[in-house]
Amino acid sequence: MKDKVAVLKQWQHKAVLDLKAINILLKTKTAPRSIIAFHCQQAVEKYLKAFLFFNKIIFSNTHDLDLLLGLCLQKDNAFKLLNRSILTELKWYAVSQRYPGEEYEPNRKETEAYVKAVKQTKLLVEKLIK
Repeated sequence: MKDKVAVLKQWQHKAVLDLKAINILLKTKTAPRSIIAFHCQQAVEKYLKAFLFFNKIIFSNTHDLDLLLGLCLQKDNAFKLLNRSILTELKWYAVSQRYPGEEYEPNRKETEAYVKAVKQTKLLVEKLIK
């Protein structure tokens, strides 16, 4: 049981590190918003995986937020509260955005929506895994 708690805390800790990076980047006027979006995607992914791990739901080594959210929804309808269209947008930043030729710099409004999605996911998951 102790190992389960330790691994769960590691998932949450990794997500918190992404959230810290987001907050630092938001304070920097010249920070690329695409990098903020990348960390938003990463944080949401880790929070969803924390929930899945906590509930002993097997998930693949994926960055696909649609897939992960679908698995979460199978366990708890509370995940319907999350903005699925924003999470679908965010999944693009996991890999594609990281390579040449796929650059896109989200605008301020998009970035704010991504940050909001992280915070909503964090609060929901923390509530459900207590």
